[in-house]
Amino acid sequence: MTKREEQKYVELIPQEQKELVIKRLQGRGALVPCSRCGSGELILEDGYFHLVVQSDLHNISIADGSPAIPLIAIVCRNCGAIYLHTLIALGVFDNAVDEKDNETLDKK
Repeated sequence: MTKREEQKYVELIPQEQKELVIKRLQGRGALVPCSRCGSGELILEDGYFHLVVQSDLHNISIADGSPAIPLIAIVCRNCGAIYLHTLIALGVFDNAVDEKDNETLDKK
């Protein structure tokens, strides 16, 4: 990264949140070498992502107010494979989720 790029860079995820996410992934055994190329060079992408949950396959929409799943991405530096992890399952998003909504499918 050049000096100019470094000056423009704004941290999107606070460092303490990154550390918590990494700690939770390590605790669950989820930080293993890339399943595509075997590289151990994985990075936590700086930013949050989401998948939109929709009930209609024929009218796909992005901004219709549908519920979304908050995610973080782990990226392989070697091949670019992306691994998405939900912040809810990692317990990083718990304060914004109802207990009943955080149940696993086998509990329902």
